[in-house]
Formats: sequence, structure tokens, C-alpha cells
Amino acid sequence: MASNEDLATINYDYDYPEGLVLKPGSELHTKLVSMVMEKARGSQEVWKRRFDGWNKIDRTLTAYIEKDNAEKKLERKDDRTPTTMVVPVSYATLDILLTYMVAAFLDEPILRYDGVGPEDVLGSMLMEVVVAQQCRKSKVPLELHTMWRDSFAYGVGFGYIGYEKQSAMRTMRKPETAYSAMTGGLEPTGGTVEYKESKIIYNGSTLTAVDPYVMLPDPETPIHRFQKGEFIGWVEQTNLMSLMSMEKENPTEYFNVRYLKHTTGTSKFYPRTEMAREDRWGGAQESSVTKPIDIVHMYIRLIPNDNALGKEEYPEKWLVSVAGDGVVIKAKKLGLDHDDFPFAVVAPDYDGHSTTPISRLETVYELQKTIDWELRSRVANVRKVMNNMLVVDPQMINIWDLSHPKPGGFIRTRRQAWGRGVKDAVMQLGVSDVTTGHVADIGFLTQIIRETTGSQDAISGIRRHTSERVSAAEAMQTAKGALSRLEKAARIASMQAHQDIAWQMASNTRQLMDEEVYAKIAGTWASTLAADLGVTLPTDRGRVKVSPKDIDIDFDVVPHDGSIPNSGDPQMWIQLYQTIAANPLLAQQLDMVRIFKFGAKLAGAKNLDDFVKKGGAPQVETMPDQQVLDQADQGNLVPVQ
Repeated sequence: MASNEDLATINYDYDYPEGLVLKPGSELHTKLVSMVMEKARGSQEVWKRRFDGWNKIDRTLTAYIEKDNAEKKLERKDDRTPTTMVVPVSYATLDILLTYMVAAFLDEPILRYDGVGPEDVLGSMLMEVVVAQQCRKSKVPLELHTMWRDSFAYGVGFGYIGYEKQSAMRTMRKPETAYSAMTGGLEPTGGTVEYKESKIIYNGSTLTAVDPYVMLPDPETPIHRFQKGEFIGWVEQTNLMSLMSMEKENPTEYFNVRYLKHTTGTSKFYPRTEMAREDRWGGAQESSVTKPIDIVHMYIRLIPNDNALGKEEYPEKWLVSVAGDGVVIKAKKLGLDHDDFPFAVVAPDYDGHSTTPISRLETVYELQKTIDWELRSRVANVRKVMNNMLVVDPQMINIWDLSHPKPGGFIRTRRQAWGRGVKDAVMQLGVSDVTTGHVADIGFLTQIIRETTGSQDAISGIRRHTSERVSAAEAMQTAKGALSRLEKAARIASMQAHQDIAWQMASNTRQLMDEEVYAKIAGTWASTLAADLGVTLPTDRGRVKVSPKDIDIDFDVVPHDGSIPNSGDPQMWIQLYQTIAANPLLAQQLDMVRIFKFGAKLAGAKNLDDFVKKGGAPQVETMPDQQVLDQADQGNLVPVQ
């Protein structure tokens, strides 16, 4: 494979963007590679200190642990024999935490917006439905779930916010025509002709969860303030064929990819040997199967004039991508309206100072390890007790018969023992079970883990045995206390990551959406617009057309408070509804329909708007009885049919 110096002798005659000279071996190319490699090296020196702890967490979450030679020998003898194992307490804890996050955040719309001024209210509502549609099509909830999982397991979760235009070849049909001698032109034949045409199948924002193992954040900046840092990067693992296809489709953004045919393509910053998951699941590819390419993507805050990238003398954000630690394949100014690094970071257990916070599962790792040891020692002791341990006089007993017993078989004595009896020839060795209390210890330690992580029995649906009868008020109060601890983590996650995701996705949509889209309107959204804003939007089968001009507005992100939407007390709201309905004064002052909908939502109803009568609810006005009779006599009021 060619070195960087050798690449300078190869020429593929690229046209580089912005008039830059980025041929391998050129002065600017060498400078950019050195800059990216230096920052990647400084970041990973700090970041990789956490890999050993993360590997331990990976093993506890997969119930996987390496067996020693003695256990492997036991399994070869009988694969049903229990050996080393991991008690999945950490896995169950993580599942409870993620279940709460899903319930708290994944009801649509996931991301909410509000207009800055009165003229922006309608546009913000349209932005909300457009972004909601993007979240559905690009599967944003799955990426959020991965970010949450990483944050609870490793202490931090990363997400990359991008904007994509995906196209695909579609089979199209048009009327078949043929030349007509009678008309002297083309006339339809009644048939159809199929042809292929490239169509845009997705145009919108995306969210991609990035593995913390491959991230390269600025080590001098606390993780929750990463936007204030000088850089943030990550290592992507791909292959040569994919990169060449991307260069062909977008030559103004990718370049120098053909030079990678002459290099190894791998990067020392991709942590193949440090990732426990790679060892078990085969993350490293063999070059004989494919040609792997590792790319260090680095968003850097730099001064263009100091780096021969332009005349600007103040910092700008640039993306520089280096493949195989030696070839620049992308270099461009970020140029996004939001002017942030296109990343979101969630670290619900951060300390406000560290770059690499300790995760919630790491705080209880030693307890998890003790539980595993308690169970292993218990199993080993039981296995020892179950296998008879005998003290034998080999001068009296035929050892072969004793070590190879058969049902209904016999054990022969040696000739010198004939006639002396067999009472003292074999004796059972007394073995005491010192692990009988381990099962109770495991339960105790498991409860400590649950209380430490906030995943108590009340959250997991298990009623804790406190008394013979538990009142409804006591059960609800216990559940509320447990939920409040998880609500704190969810609210921090919302402030750290979800608001950044919402802001950048909407800003990218406002800047980069260049064609009209049809957005789905759920429930009574259109009638709400008409009632609150006096606006009637033309809809087609529940969808409204949104143009780039419609969402060119100023907007604010509506933060989520981290609570579960239906975590209130529905019984209390039912009683309030009944009280209000029985009191005419309260009924006139309060909106009974909204109160009923809110109570129904707490009770678990998700599609109440599907039962609303078309045309909206009738307007109700209360009048004295005599006035009603007078209006009826005048023909102004008629009975309801």
C-alpha cells in the first residue's frame, strides 16, 4: 500500500471545491490532516480511559462472561452443567429506565414548537407537523432510544443531527404513442410504457445515534457544554465501494476517494481492540472480504485566514473528514443557520464539570459483581455437594469399578481384602453448604441497586410486601415518589439533548427544505386552528400542503417537563368533572369538554379525537327559563331533534 508521500505521485485530476488545493501531498492537505489527527489523538487519550469501565458494563448487560479452562472442561463433559453466569439485574434496571423514557417522550408530537410573535403562531404549528412527519419517516424514536440507553449505560449518549435528500429510481408509466399516417403525428395506442425516473423519497432532518466508543469530543470542555468547545468528532467505519458511490452522486462534497485504493484505509482511532462488543460480535472486517475504510469526521472551530481556507479572520465551523488517517475526502464550511455543532448530548447523571461522567449503571457495578459472585459460589457449592466425594482405600477397592459405576453394577474388592469385610474401604466425605444465605443476600443487594438507580418495585409493576393490605392512596403515593426520581433524569435529558435536537431539526428544515410537502394532521388539529386562530387550511384526506414560505418564521422550542403524559390520578379528575357538572356556576366558567378529554387521557385514552363529531361541538348558552319560553314563542329557538 502506498504511503502519503507516494500518493503525491498519483494524480486523479480532481476539481476541488472553493478553489482549494487538496491533492494528497499538497501543503494545505498535509496541514488539514495534521490538524485533525492532533485533535483526535488528544481527545482519545482522555476518552479511552473510560473504555475498561464500559466493557464491564457491556458484559453485565449481555449476561456474558469469559469461562475459565475448568468450566470449559465441565461444559465439554456435560453442556447442561451450570457454570459462570451474570445475574441480569443491571439489564432489568436499564429496561425500567428506558421504559420510563419511552412513556415520557415518544407520544406524538415528540418535538413541540411555538411562535415567537403572533405572526409566527400558524407557521410554528405547521413546522411542528412537518418535523413530526420527519421523525416518523427517519425513525427518530429509535435513535433517541439508543441515546438514552448509552447515557444510562456509559454516562453519555450522542446523536448527530443531519439533513438528507434521499432519491431512488421509481418505475413510472405513461401512455404509449405511435406515429399516425392519417394525422402525421403521434397518437395514443391505448397501451402504457414503463420507464425509470429518479424520485426524491425523503427530504428532511435526521437523527443518528453515535456509539460513544467512536466519539472524539473536546477533552477540555465539560460534556454538557460541548457546544462551547473547539471541536467534536467521531470515527465512522465504512467501505471503499460505498464511498466511491457517494463521490459519484455528490462530487462537490466528496473528493479524493479514489486515492484510498492505494492505502490500507483503516484508522488507529477506531477502537477495535478496546470494544468488548467487537470481540463478541465481529465488528472488525477482514480486508479479504471487503476493503474497510475508517473516516475521522471532525467539526472544528477555526480561523479560515490562518489555515489557507479563506479570508475570514474570525472563527467559523468547518467539517474536515480524513479517511485512513491520511486522505482528506471532505472539507467544507458548516454554513448552517443555527451555527451549532450538529450534535446533541444526553448525560442525565452528569456532575456539571466532567468530560466523561460516570453512568448510573457504573455506580452499582460493584454490587452487580457481588451478586454474580454470590450466585456463582452458590452454584459451585451445590455442584460440589451433589457430586459425591469419597475417601477410598485403593488397597481394598478396585478404583476402576468405583469411578465407572453402572445401574445394578458391582464394585469388586482386591484379593488381599477378601474375607475382611468392606466397612472401612469407602467413606463419604462430609461437605457443609456454607452458601445457603447467598440467595437472601442476592435479594438484598438487588433491592439496593433498585433504590440507588431509581428503578424501584413500584416502577417495574411489582408490589413491595409491606403489609397484608395496601391502600390505594399508599400505592399511588409510592408510585409517585418513584416516578419523581425518574422524572428528574428525564427532565435533564430534555434540557440537554431534546431541545437541541428540536431546535436544529426545525432550523435545518426552515433553511434547507426547498419543495412543498404534505404533512399529516392528526385529530382535530385543523378545527383547533380554525377555533383559536380563525384560520381554515385546505386539507386533502387529513393532510395539509406546507411550502418553504409557510415555515419561514421565528420559533421557540417548547420544552418537555419529563413527566409521563398519563401519570396523574384519573379518579380525582372524574370526581372533579362530576362536581363541576353539578355546579352551574363552575360549568359556565370551565371548559367541560377539555376537562373530560384530560381525564380520559390520564385513564389511558390515546385516540379520543377520533370520536369527536365532524363539524365541531355545538355552542351552548345558558338562559333563564322565561327567556327560553319567550324566544321559543318568537320562533327563535326550536327543540333539538
